[in-house]
Amino acid sequence: MNRIIVFSKPNFQGESRQFSTHVEDLLKTDFGSIIGSAKVCGQPWMAYEEPYMMLFVKVLEEGEYPNLSQMKIKSIRIIPDDLENPSLTLFENTNFQGKRVVLTNETILAHVGFDNKTSSHYVSRGAWLLYMNADMKGRVLLARSGEINCDYKSCDFNETLSLVVPLKPGKPALSLP
Repeated sequence: MNRIIVFSKPNFQGESRQFSTHVEDLLKTDFGSIIGSAKVCGQPWMAYEEPYMMLFVKVLEEGEYPNLSQMKIKSIRIIPDDLENPSLTLFENTNFQGKRVVLTNETILAHVGFDNKTSSHYVSRGAWLLYMNADMKGRVLLARSGEINCDYKSCDFNETLSLVVPLKPGKPALSLP
Protein backbone atom coordinates (compact mmCIF):
# COMPACT_ATOMS: atom_id res chain seq x y z
CA MET A 1 0.00 0.00 0.00
CA ASN A 2 1.25 3.47 -0.86
CA ARG A 3 1.40 5.60 2.26
CA ILE A 4 3.21 8.24 4.23
CA ILE A 5 3.68 8.16 7.96
CA VAL A 6 4.29 11.62 9.41
CA PHE A 7 5.67 12.42 12.86
CA SER A 8 5.31 15.66 14.81
CA LYS A 9 9.01 15.69 15.79
CA PRO A 10 12.33 14.87 14.09
CA ASN A 11 13.76 11.34 14.21
CA PHE A 12 10.32 9.71 14.05
CA GLN A 13 9.32 10.91 17.50
CA GLY A 14 6.13 12.48 18.81
CA GLU A 15 2.64 11.93 17.50
CA SER A 16 2.27 10.12 14.20
CA ARG A 17 -0.40 9.69 11.54
CA GLN A 18 -0.55 7.60 8.42
CA PHE A 19 -2.04 8.88 5.16
CA SER A 20 -2.73 7.05 1.91
CA THR A 21 -4.42 9.92 0.06
CA HIS A 22 -3.59 13.58 -0.31
CA VAL A 23 -4.17 16.03 2.52
CA GLU A 24 -5.18 19.50 1.38
CA ASP A 25 -4.68 21.11 4.79
CA LEU A 26 -2.88 19.30 7.62
CA LEU A 27 -4.30 21.79 10.10
CA LYS A 28 -7.78 20.39 9.40
CA THR A 29 -6.69 16.89 10.46
CA ASP A 30 -6.28 15.63 14.01
CA PHE A 31 -2.51 15.67 13.41
CA GLY A 32 -1.97 19.41 13.21
CA SER A 33 0.34 21.31 10.94
CA ILE A 34 3.91 20.40 11.89
CA ILE A 35 5.74 17.52 10.24
CA GLY A 36 9.07 16.87 11.95
CA SER A 37 9.90 13.64 10.09
CA ALA A 38 8.32 11.13 7.71
CA LYS A 39 8.52 7.63 6.28
CA VAL A 40 7.31 7.00 2.73
CA CYS A 41 6.27 3.60 1.44
CA GLY A 42 5.57 3.25 -2.27
CA GLN A 43 4.89 6.15 -4.58
CA PRO A 44 6.41 9.62 -4.03
CA TRP A 45 4.61 12.43 -2.24
CA MET A 46 4.80 16.15 -2.94
CA ALA A 47 5.11 18.39 0.13
CA TYR A 48 3.86 21.98 0.06
CA GLU A 49 4.41 24.98 2.34
CA GLU A 50 0.81 26.12 2.03
CA PRO A 51 -2.58 24.40 2.24
CA TYR A 52 -4.26 23.21 -0.95
CA MET A 53 -0.99 22.16 -2.59
CA MET A 54 0.45 25.65 -2.96
CA LEU A 55 4.17 26.53 -2.87
CA PHE A 56 5.88 23.22 -3.62
CA VAL A 57 8.79 22.59 -1.24
CA LYS A 58 10.00 18.99 -1.60
CA VAL A 59 9.47 15.58 -3.16
CA LEU A 60 9.42 12.76 -0.65
CA GLU A 61 10.29 9.57 -2.51
CA GLU A 62 10.26 6.16 -0.88
CA GLY A 63 12.45 6.13 2.22
CA GLU A 64 12.94 7.83 5.56
CA TYR A 65 13.19 11.57 6.24
CA PRO A 66 14.41 12.00 9.84
CA ASN A 67 14.36 15.81 9.87
CA LEU A 68 11.79 17.88 8.01
CA SER A 69 11.33 20.42 10.79
CA GLN A 70 13.07 23.22 8.86
CA MET A 71 10.25 23.06 6.29
CA LYS A 72 6.75 24.23 7.02
CA ILE A 73 4.79 21.44 5.34
CA LYS A 74 1.07 22.20 5.36
CA SER A 75 -0.26 19.90 2.63
CA ILE A 76 0.83 16.68 0.92
CA ARG A 77 -0.14 14.92 -2.29
CA ILE A 78 0.65 11.42 -3.50
CA ILE A 79 1.78 10.98 -7.10
CA PRO A 80 -0.09 7.82 -8.17
CA ASP A 81 1.20 7.79 -11.77
CA ASP A 82 3.02 4.85 -13.35
CA LEU A 83 6.62 6.04 -12.99
CA GLU A 84 8.33 3.16 -14.82
CA ASN A 85 10.23 4.03 -18.03
CA PRO A 86 9.72 7.82 -17.92
CA SER A 87 9.72 9.80 -21.17
CA LEU A 88 9.54 13.57 -21.62
CA THR A 89 9.69 15.53 -24.89
CA LEU A 90 10.78 19.17 -24.71
CA PHE A 91 10.13 21.58 -27.58
CA GLU A 92 11.99 24.76 -28.41
CA ASN A 93 8.82 26.63 -29.41
CA THR A 94 5.25 26.82 -28.16
CA ASN A 95 2.63 24.38 -29.47
CA PHE A 96 5.19 21.55 -29.79
CA GLN A 97 7.09 23.22 -32.61
CA GLY A 98 10.77 23.60 -33.44
CA LYS A 99 13.73 21.63 -32.23
CA ARG A 100 12.89 18.84 -29.78
CA VAL A 101 14.65 16.52 -27.40
CA VAL A 102 13.30 13.30 -25.86
CA LEU A 103 14.57 12.51 -22.36
CA THR A 104 14.29 9.35 -20.28
CA ASN A 105 16.40 10.23 -17.23
CA GLU A 106 17.59 13.15 -15.12
CA THR A 107 19.21 15.67 -17.43
CA ILE A 108 20.95 19.01 -17.05
CA LEU A 109 19.71 20.62 -20.24
CA ALA A 110 23.00 22.42 -20.91
CA HIS A 111 24.50 18.96 -21.54
CA VAL A 112 22.11 18.36 -24.45
CA GLY A 113 22.16 21.89 -25.86
CA PHE A 114 18.67 22.73 -24.60
CA ASP A 115 19.34 24.97 -21.58
CA ASN A 116 16.87 27.87 -21.33
CA LYS A 117 15.34 27.02 -24.72
CA THR A 118 12.16 25.13 -23.81
CA SER A 119 8.75 26.64 -24.53
CA SER A 120 6.49 23.54 -24.40
CA HIS A 121 6.56 19.88 -23.41
CA TYR A 122 4.72 16.58 -23.53
CA VAL A 123 5.06 13.78 -20.95
CA SER A 124 4.61 10.37 -22.56
CA ARG A 125 5.29 8.39 -19.39
CA GLY A 126 5.97 9.12 -15.76
CA ALA A 127 6.01 12.31 -13.71
CA TRP A 128 8.81 14.86 -13.88
CA LEU A 129 10.08 17.84 -11.93
CA LEU A 130 11.10 20.68 -14.24
CA TYR A 131 13.54 23.08 -12.60
CA MET A 132 14.26 26.63 -13.62
CA ASN A 133 17.86 26.26 -12.41
CA ALA A 134 20.25 23.30 -12.59
CA ASP A 135 20.98 23.70 -8.85
CA MET A 136 17.28 22.98 -8.13
CA LYS A 137 16.69 26.53 -6.88
CA GLY A 138 14.03 28.83 -8.23
CA ARG A 139 10.71 27.79 -9.70
CA VAL A 140 9.76 24.17 -10.31
CA LEU A 141 6.91 22.59 -12.24
CA LEU A 142 5.44 19.12 -11.84
CA ALA A 143 4.78 17.53 -15.24
CA ARG A 144 2.69 14.34 -15.30
CA SER A 145 1.90 11.72 -17.91
CA GLY A 146 -0.84 12.81 -20.27
CA GLU A 147 -0.65 16.45 -19.19
CA ILE A 148 0.20 18.78 -22.01
CA ASN A 149 1.84 22.16 -21.68
CA CYS A 150 1.91 23.78 -25.08
CA ASP A 151 2.95 27.27 -23.97
CA TYR A 152 5.31 28.07 -21.08
CA LYS A 153 4.50 31.77 -21.41
CA SER A 154 1.17 31.10 -19.71
CA CYS A 155 2.92 29.88 -16.54
CA ASP A 156 5.85 32.33 -16.62
CA PHE A 157 8.35 29.55 -17.32
CA ASN A 158 9.25 30.34 -20.92
CA GLU A 159 12.86 29.64 -21.90
CA THR A 160 14.01 29.22 -18.31
CA LEU A 161 14.13 25.41 -17.94
CA SER A 162 17.56 24.01 -16.97
CA LEU A 163 17.05 20.63 -15.26
CA VAL A 164 14.53 17.78 -15.57
CA VAL A 165 14.21 14.97 -13.02
CA PRO A 166 11.85 11.99 -13.31
CA LEU A 167 10.20 10.81 -10.11
CA LYS A 168 11.14 7.28 -9.08
CA PRO A 169 8.57 4.56 -8.52
CA GLY A 170 8.27 3.06 -5.07
CA LYS A 171 7.62 -0.49 -3.96
CA PRO A 172 4.35 -0.56 -2.05
CA ALA A 173 5.14 -4.01 -0.65
CA LEU A 174 7.97 -2.52 1.44
CA SER A 175 7.04 -2.76 5.09
CA LEU A 176 7.34 0.24 7.31
CA PRO A 177 6.17 0.26 10.92
